[in-house]
Amino acid sequence: MTARLARLRQRGSERGGPRGGGRLLGAFLQAQALDELWVTLAPVLLSGYADAPASIEGWQLQGSPPRLKLLECRRGSQELFLHYRVEWS
Repeated sequence: MTARLARLRQRGSERGGPRGGGRLLGAFLQAQALDELWVTLAPVLLSGYADAPASIEGWQLQGSPPRLKLLECRRGSQELFLHYRVEWS
């Protein structure tokens, strides 16, 4: 992951918005490659899942977890859109 990020930086990419599930998010967290995070909270009642639908896969916490600082909170018709800054210690 870090080699791929380095190649993107060499090509002039400084910002990106990875969209995906828990495995992709876990890879970016493991590489400490996130400086901002957007979270959508949508009210849905779920049943019958072996794993939580919002689980983060592949991330092994080393040291203190990053701190999240709330930058923005917007309300949709039935959901909340949260924008955080990720602060690594």
